[in-house]
Amino acid sequence: MNAQKKKSRPGCCSIQNGPAVEKCTQTQFHRPQFTTQKGGNAMKVSDFLQHGAENAISAAALCSIAGTTPRGLRHAIALERAAGGEILYTPGGHGGYFLPSLDAEQAQRERLAFYRVMKARAVCTFKTLRPVARSLGIPAGQLAFDLTENEQPEKES
Repeated sequence: MNAQKKKSRPGCCSIQNGPAVEKCTQTQFHRPQFTTQKGGNAMKVSDFLQHGAENAISAAALCSIAGTTPRGLRHAIALERAAGGEILYTPGGHGGYFLPSLDAEQAQRERLAFYRVMKARAVCTFKTLRPVARSLGIPAGQLAFDLTENEQPEKES
């Protein structure tokens, strides 16, 4: 008889974050999972993060801590960033999400590194759109991005 082990989610007190295993305290990570603002006690991603790239938390660890999915995590981060939150990210095997350092000079270096990563992604996405824009008859240089909030879409004529 083959006994199959049931896979369980890692407990909050033994979360893998790269090569290290993080140990948490009750007040640091034992919090309710994210809820919508309509839910009453909306949890912000930044409540789970620490300052400085050296304290970055991987997406997998953050999902486990917050009790959400990777998609839910990305959505919550996007909402918080849209509201003006500064959640930084560093890519790679030892990367993760974090808040800017409390040291002003280090914080600026972290922001610049994040800016460069996000700009490279945006440029890559823009290049991906070029052939589609061309086939739609949108002239080069006229692909515009709406960066304002609450703006009504243009009506087609």
